[in-house]
Amino acid sequence: MGKDKSIHPKKIGDITVTVHNKNGNETFDAKMTDVAYIPEANFNLFSITRRLRQGFKLGGHNNSIWLEKNSKKIVFSIVIPTPKGAIYCAYLKRKNVEVASASKANKVISVNLAHQIFGHGDEASTRKTAKALGFELEP
Repeated sequence: MGKDKSIHPKKIGDITVTVHNKNGNETFDAKMTDVAYIPEANFNLFSITRRLRQGFKLGGHNNSIWLEKNSKKIVFSIVIPTPKGAIYCAYLKRKNVEVASASKANKVISVNLAHQIFGHGDEASTRKTAKALGFELEP
């Protein structure tokens, strides 16, 4: 996590995602296995090496990198320049959201908690997801 801080996952499980292209168009559904849920993390990470061990093949060029298996291709084509290179991102949208930290009796949760459990999206998408699932966000 940086700054000599280590954090352990609260849960590990499988989730189903819809893979989108960089323009937001759906391409296919995929099951992500052994996903770590870390409430303290402010980002989502995808382990390419884990996928390589699962039989995916890695390809790429200067505009994107991709993982391919069984004619399915996850393309990391959202490029974020950094001072020393770039970060390649993909758009994977969760199909089923399990809310582990919010009880059904209390559907009022903080924006920060919603941000963490609904995929670390921007504030507008976090609010939209919370509303769709019947949660009220604290002001």
